[in-house]
Amino acid sequence: MTTVAVAPARYVRIPLAATVTGLTEKAIEKKIEDGIWLEGREYKRKGREIYVDLKGFEKWVEQELVG
Repeated sequence: MTTVAVAPARYVRIPLAATVTGLTEKAIEKKIEDGIWLEGREYKRKGREIYVDLKGFEKWVEQELVG
């Protein structure tokens, strides 16, 4: 049997970001609404869709752990 690992794309929509990060969808939305996550750093908008930057999320976590 062959095992295949699949990694998500760098930019994912909020439901998948919640699954990958362990945060709830509401927590992600609140961080965006409150300006804790900044557009172009932790997320991007394309039309009406919001895409979470998983690399930006990782940097945010690292800053939170240091700060």
